[in-house]
Amino acid sequence: MGYLEITGRSVAWLFRAGLVFVCIAKVYYADYLAAILFLLAFGLSMMPVLLNQLYDTKLPWALDLIVAYMLFAHMSGFLLLYDVWPFWDDIGHTIGSMAITVIGFFIVYVYDYTSRIKVTKGMMMLFAVLWTMALGGVWEIIEFIWDFIVSASGIVTATGQYGFAQNGLFDTMTDLTIDLVGSLVAATGCLFFVRHAKKRTIEHIVAPVAKILGKKKPPHD
Repeated sequence: MGYLEITGRSVAWLFRAGLVFVCIAKVYYADYLAAILFLLAFGLSMMPVLLNQLYDTKLPWALDLIVAYMLFAHMSGFLLLYDVWPFWDDIGHTIGSMAITVIGFFIVYVYDYTSRIKVTKGMMMLFAVLWTMALGGVWEIIEFIWDFIVSASGIVTATGQYGFAQNGLFDTMTDLTIDLVGSLVAATGCLFFVRHAKKRTIEHIVAPVAKILGKKKPPHD
């Protein structure tokens, strides 16, 4: 395990620790709804770790770090970071959309690489972008439902009323536009990577994903 990987995985655990710390703090202040949401976020952040244990493999450390950061960044709305740093949400959407695009691209790439399906690189890019936009749309729907619940129930905590996840049509469309731009950049980067990276580097990424998808050993072209 190299220095970069150790650092990346350590930072990922710091983000997870932050989620747990805030969860405990919310319980202390009797903000049980927020505590449950932070606990769920922590559980989702553990998915790369659980997949590694369940399938006896080792997903790339960058995936571990990005998943943990994405969840911490979005949950930071409860910490008023959106108010302190107006661009925090934009940064979260940018990194999140790029990460989701990379995941979608390599899922299809692994299936193609292991000869389960045959698709062009262009189709891989298109799928990755559409997959990201679909998930981005689902996220906006979740935020809309959350805002409706907050508005209808008048949820109040020790620190005041919950803020809204969406601030009108402009905010929603800005988020979706950022998702689109981020996915296009990431999909282009993935295409460049698979065309120019060394075979050993690609297999290092493909092998654990292929194992999780049920194909333990990718073939050698």
